[in-house]
Amino acid sequence: MSPDEDLRLLYLRLIPQLAENRPEFQQAIADSPLFTAYMKLLKRQAELSPRILSALLSAISSIVRSHLPAYLKFQAKNGLTATEKLIQSTKDHKNAVKAGRMIVSFLYTLTDLQGIDEITEEIKNSILKIYTLLDGRSRFVDRADDSEETKEFYEETMKMIKFEIMQMHPDIITPQTRKLLEEHFKESNLRAGLMPIGGWPVIPKNEWPQPPQPPCHKANKNAEPKKEPEPAKKVAPKQETKVDQEAAELARKIQIEEDKTRKRHEIVARFSILDIYTKEELAEKLKLDAEMEMAEAQKVLKEIR
Repeated sequence: MSPDEDLRLLYLRLIPQLAENRPEFQQAIADSPLFTAYMKLLKRQAELSPRILSALLSAISSIVRSHLPAYLKFQAKNGLTATEKLIQSTKDHKNAVKAGRMIVSFLYTLTDLQGIDEITEEIKNSILKIYTLLDGRSRFVDRADDSEETKEFYEETMKMIKFEIMQMHPDIITPQTRKLLEEHFKESNLRAGLMPIGGWPVIPKNEWPQPPQPPCHKANKNAEPKKEPEPAKKVAPKQETKVDQEAAELARKIQIEEDKTRKRHEIVARFSILDIYTKEELAEKLKLDAEMEMAEAQKVLKEIR
């Protein structure tokens, strides 16, 4: 990569334009030496300026998020451990928070895939560590001369991580972490209405509230006897042909694929690009988007002429 910081920054900012929610580009970049170079930079984050580190996190996030093969490469290169070390060591609060948010986004956008329980458990364990690391920064964020945006970004991220931890199965939480979390959530759970670790207390079935019963009416002696409805005539079931069976099977497969696509879109929308970038970074990204669209439009006009 170029030693010139402005040029390096430009290259890094181009990656989300190419890779964001586009599996073919995510796969191509993850398979290239470029991704290996990015992971090496992540481990040498102390050598990077805050703006380069921020752009690097955005680039890695756009390559890995919602794409399992890219995540597997990220994990094979010890990406979770490298991110935890970054959060622990960097002096830049905004980038520490952004790195934690990146890992949470991986969990959000991979949860709809089948057969990855072990993978998501690895991410959840990492999120527990990240929570304790970011929580240790709280007093420094409050005292620092950072902007209100950084403090707001920190608070939003901590709420997001807390909520995710509350959804985790209690078995993966160690006793030490459980004690820390229970103390931390003791008051905030009641205010936010979040589920306590281990779930709400179980109420026996015989103590469940019963629905109101309709009022009883006394029988009217002069009322006419109620006529029994005539039994419906039995209609012989229509014999399905082979064509009908194939059509039904095809319709079922189409419905399954539509349900998968809808669920995936819901998850991607729940953790959209707005949740990854700060307001300042998003403004820069939108500006770059507009410039690229203008260049593309001029190219098309030139070809038409």
